[in-house]
Amino acid sequence: MRAAWRAGLLALAWLCTAGSAHALAYPDHPVRMVVPFPPAGAADLGARIVSEALAGVLKQPVIIDNRPGANGNIGAENLAKSAPDGYSIMFAPMSTLTINPYIYAKASFSVDRDMAPVAKIFDTALVIEANPGMGFKTLGDLIAYAKKNPGKLSFASGGNGSSTHMMGELFKNATHTDLLHVPYKGNGPALADVLGGAVSLMFDQVVSSAQHIASGRLTALAVTSGARQPLLPNVPTVGELGYRQLEMSAWQAVMVPAGTPAPVIDKLAKALAEVLAQPAVRQRLEGLGATVSVTDPAGLARVLQEESARWKLVVAQAKIKPE
Repeated sequence: MRAAWRAGLLALAWLCTAGSAHALAYPDHPVRMVVPFPPAGAADLGARIVSEALAGVLKQPVIIDNRPGANGNIGAENLAKSAPDGYSIMFAPMSTLTINPYIYAKASFSVDRDMAPVAKIFDTALVIEANPGMGFKTLGDLIAYAKKNPGKLSFASGGNGSSTHMMGELFKNATHTDLLHVPYKGNGPALADVLGGAVSLMFDQVVSSAQHIASGRLTALAVTSGARQPLLPNVPTVGELGYRQLEMSAWQAVMVPAGTPAPVIDKLAKALAEVLAQPAVRQRLEGLGATVSVTDPAGLARVLQEESARWKLVVAQAKIKPE
């Protein structure tokens, strides 16, 4: 028994030494950053800003690998099945990490089981907006009309389980209203139909809609962040209007495969914190309507737990199924 105990301690010591040695050498070749959405979208643009600066800190190229499909599940599955060595990381949105698990119950991977948190990167607020033809001037106008006309208002989204969809479901729950969800294959087509008047409303990312709001083609009723947005300084927050339960952000985070050595995760987290402390990086991300909110692995783990509990309830109440 004593010999077995000594052997176990030696094995543990070897693993710790090997992990530390790996961390000291890491990275000694390019790192692949999986982005589970197409090029040129908000997730991709944010990932490219971060990856470019991260390469400078790590002193190795960080190569973007776009793997879109199934609201991020295709890219997430690729990450989950990659070697846990720190050379495959994922720049993932909250919908993929905390909403998909409750919609795609038969997925071949699990966020909890097959991934490990590194850092939350930034938050992107949404704006509650309407086609001007609806005549709404305030959030109160929208809610009053929706209560009097159940099922007559429609809202567009970038697809089932997307942040633009889930915000709509959260709105319905919080205001006790009935809206018709119209899903699209991406935010671009959804926004186009709201601008054209085919759909009444959208809960869109601020950066996508700011120019249309400024030109009068959309009416902004509220933003879902805790503070007013620099791109829309005259638009009140949902909290200011008495609807703090509608606060929500479409955040992005970095994940790695489960089993990645802790020293490697720690090195990545510190490198990302260094990246996000750079004024030029923060300025570029803010230009996308993002608010930098970097956390360490433990901080992201808490966010994942809290957000998963929130969206599990919303998915169940709305009875959302895969498209």
